[in-house]
Parts: sequence; structure tokens; C-alpha cells
Amino acid sequence: MNHTFNDTGVYHLKLEVTSPHGCYKDGEFRDIVTVYNPPLAQWNISKKLINLKDPEIILEDISQKTIGRTWILNGNEHYFDQKLKFNYKDTGSYLIKMIVNDKFLCTDTLEDFVFVYRDFSLFMPNAFSPNGDGKNEVFVPFGQIHSLASYSLTVFDRWGLKFLIHLILKLVGMEDLIIQGRMYLQEFISMI
Repeated sequence: MNHTFNDTGVYHLKLEVTSPHGCYKDGEFRDIVTVYNPPLAQWNISKKLINLKDPEIILEDISQKTIGRTWILNGNEHYFDQKLKFNYKDTGSYLIKMIVNDKFLCTDTLEDFVFVYRDFSLFMPNAFSPNGDGKNEVFVPFGQIHSLASYSLTVFDRWGLKFLIHLILKLVGMEDLIIQGRMYLQEFISMI
């Protein structure tokens, strides 16, 4: 026989037994079962958006009436500190899990994701002059562009017509913008 107690409190049990020969006996057991509240996991996470320039996160278990916790980071790294400092080494979305337990070894679990990013900025010139004077000779996006080996560039003329599509540009500049053997030095809009 199984029974689930849904509310906290102290419970009595009554046992009734009948043998195969019809003998009957009952008994009452007072205050035999005590049901306690389960643990409630609570935490503080210092930040959920983590820049790799400042990769440290502080995790703190603020659960009440618990005797221990297990932090699980990156799916397989286990820590048992009440307050934990951790540094991420790469970009991505990472699961943080905390499992708390009380003196009866009942558990509760919290899970949440943090996102680790690297600063990214992209600047695109609005003009260049490939005339050999050493100034503004190269038309190339620049900024904090990490781990980018190539990009796609589409250039439009001032009327919105596609002027140049150059798919896979290496991260070096176009020193001349030449289409069909002619150099175009006119107004254009680029889109990456």
C-alpha cells in the first residue's frame, strides 16, 4: 500500500489486519508520520549577461533550512560552496543548475541560463578614395570583429540598385572598386 501526504503535519496510522482464517486485529499508532515542508532552492546570480572582458560570475545559495547544495556548471563541473565565483572562458549559452537538500535528503533544483558574449562593433566607411595618396585607400569594415574570416558585401547605387555583390571577402580592403573593367567612383550604399 502506498500513500502520498500532500500537506505538512503529524499523522496517525491505523492498521487493520484480517487473517485467512477470519481473525481480526487492529491497532492505532499515534504521531507516527511527520511531514515537513520540502526544501525551497533560492539563489542570487550576479549577472546573466557576461562579457568576456569581465568573465567572473558570483553564485550564492540563499536557500533556507537546507544543509547542502551542489552547483553543476557546464553540465559536468560540480561545486559545493555556498558562495561560488566562476570565470567563463568562451562565448555561448551556459546552463547553471543548483540542487539543494535538507536534513531529510529531500531536494529542490533551480536551473537557468547565462549568456557569455564578446564585445562586437562594426564600422563601415562611407567613402574611400583609391587614388594612391595613401589616405582612405581601402574600403573595408573595421572594429572589434572576433573570429570572422570573411563576410558578404552588397553595394547599392544612390537609386537603390545593386551595384556590386561580392560574396566572400577576406578581411583585407578592396583597394579598387572595379566592375566590368571600369573603376566606379560614385555615391553608393553598402550592406553587410
